[in-house]
Amino acid sequence: MKKGQTKEYKTTLLDEYIEMLIQDKNKDLSQLFRLYCEKSLALENVLLMDTLVHMKRKSTSIPIEALKEIQEQFLAPFSTYEVNVPMKVKRSIIDAMDDASKKNLQKVNTEILNEIMVETEYNLRSTFMRFQKTNEFMQWEEIYQLQKDQSALT
Repeated sequence: MKKGQTKEYKTTLLDEYIEMLIQDKNKDLSQLFRLYCEKSLALENVLLMDTLVHMKRKSTSIPIEALKEIQEQFLAPFSTYEVNVPMKVKRSIIDAMDDASKKNLQKVNTEILNEIMVETEYNLRSTFMRFQKTNEFMQWEEIYQLQKDQSALT
């Protein structure tokens, strides 16, 4: 923590930065963080969050096939990009697919993604807190704050 900054201020900044990443509001930050995740072998959470946000923006319902792809790519044991989320969250996705299959539904409401989004954001926060200690982030933050201060003056 920098001199003069309170814990609440740091938490607010972290929230702001995470929101910027999830909503892709700052391309430079997104690119730096993605690169950091690639180097630290933590890219799976970024990829999953990108997928989930895209699906929720696209529609209020998600095709069962898309849900199955999420399960196979990110949730199944030893999958290509297995994320670290509680088993109950993984189970809720599987149960939703099973339930939809029994009812012959082709789509389910995107609300089914809420739990996994919360857990994925938690993972992103953890990775981001490590990222904040890098020189690349500190340089970006300095420039970002200068630009932010400059725009407030105009």
